Amino acid sequence: MLVPGKIQHILCTGNLCIKEVHDYLKSLCPDLHVSRGEYDEDARYPETKTLTIGQFKLGL
Repeated sequence: MLVPGKIQHILCTGNLCIKEVHDYLKSLCPDLHVSRGEYDEDARYPETKTLTIGQFKLGL
Protein backbone atom coordinates (compact mmCIF):
# COMPACT_ATOMS: atom_id res chain seq x y z
CA MET A 1 0.00 0.00 0.00
CA LEU A 2 2.82 2.46 0.72
CA VAL A 3 3.85 2.90 -2.88
CA PRO A 4 3.71 6.13 -4.90
CA GLY A 5 0.43 6.75 -6.73
CA LYS A 6 -1.91 4.77 -4.44
CA ILE A 7 -2.49 7.47 -1.81
CA GLN A 8 -4.22 10.75 -2.72
CA HIS A 9 -3.80 12.74 0.52
CA ILE A 10 -1.67 12.40 3.64
CA LEU A 11 -2.85 14.17 6.80
CA CYS A 12 -0.18 14.30 9.50
CA THR A 13 -1.01 15.61 12.96
CA GLY A 14 2.60 16.40 13.79
CA ASN A 15 5.73 14.98 15.35
CA LEU A 16 7.55 14.24 12.09
CA CYS A 17 10.68 15.41 13.94
CA ILE A 18 13.13 14.97 11.05
CA LYS A 19 13.14 16.15 7.44
CA GLU A 20 13.69 12.62 6.11
CA VAL A 21 10.24 11.53 7.32
CA HIS A 22 8.66 14.55 5.60
CA ASP A 23 10.56 13.76 2.39
CA TYR A 24 9.49 10.10 2.50
CA LEU A 25 5.81 10.97 2.95
CA LYS A 26 6.08 13.57 0.18
CA SER A 27 7.53 10.89 -2.13
CA LEU A 28 4.45 8.73 -1.49
CA CYS A 29 1.97 11.52 -2.13
CA PRO A 30 2.58 15.11 -3.24
CA ASP A 31 -0.56 16.28 -1.38
CA LEU A 32 0.89 16.24 2.16
CA HIS A 33 -0.81 18.27 4.91
CA VAL A 34 1.11 18.70 8.17
CA SER A 35 0.45 20.45 11.46
CA ARG A 36 3.14 20.94 14.10
CA GLY A 37 3.41 18.51 17.00
CA GLU A 38 4.96 19.01 20.42
CA TYR A 39 8.29 17.47 19.31
CA ASP A 40 8.59 19.31 15.99
CA GLU A 41 11.21 22.04 15.98
CA ASP A 42 10.54 23.10 12.38
CA ALA A 43 8.57 26.36 12.51
CA ARG A 44 7.29 26.02 8.93
CA TYR A 45 4.48 23.72 10.11
CA PRO A 46 1.41 25.56 11.44
CA GLU A 47 -0.02 24.77 14.89
CA THR A 48 -3.41 24.04 13.30
CA LYS A 49 -4.56 23.56 9.75
CA THR A 50 -8.00 23.50 8.14
CA LEU A 51 -8.44 22.10 4.66
CA THR A 52 -11.25 21.13 2.34
CA ILE A 53 -11.15 17.91 0.36
CA GLY A 54 -14.19 17.48 -1.84
CA GLN A 55 -17.21 18.26 0.33
CA PHE A 56 -15.36 17.58 3.58
CA LYS A 57 -13.79 20.25 5.76
CA LEU A 58 -11.05 18.82 7.98
CA GLY A 59 -9.07 20.29 10.84
CA LEU A 60 -5.68 19.12 12.07
